[in-house]
Amino acid sequence: MTKERIFYARQCCITGEGMNEGYCIGDGEMYVKHEHDFIKHIREVEKEGNPEYDSLVAKGSLTDDFLIQDYYQADYYYWTEWECDEDIQFEEINGKLKCVGDYPEEEYDKITSGEYLLNRG
Repeated sequence: MTKERIFYARQCCITGEGMNEGYCIGDGEMYVKHEHDFIKHIREVEKEGNPEYDSLVAKGSLTDDFLIQDYYQADYYYWTEWECDEDIQFEEINGKLKCVGDYPEEEYDKITSGEYLLNRG
């Protein structure tokens, strides 16, 4: 029996988990898999850059939904799904991510050409 292989396009910068969909910040400067981690991140960014952060939170005007929309409209991030085999950058092996770019060229070409039936996590 062949063990199923698990591949991911990106790695979450907060949790270290593999991801095939999620938040892309700064056109690839940072990737975040989970919404709660993303909200925590943008709250930290907002607090650092907004001297009125605490008073706006106390007034109830800086809700999670407001920040998500505000940062989206400012082109800080976008949500994406990676679906192409060419997007694959990591394989999960025993709970750890390994960069497929480190594989021998022949193996890498098989992964990114669609030769394998891939479990995309």
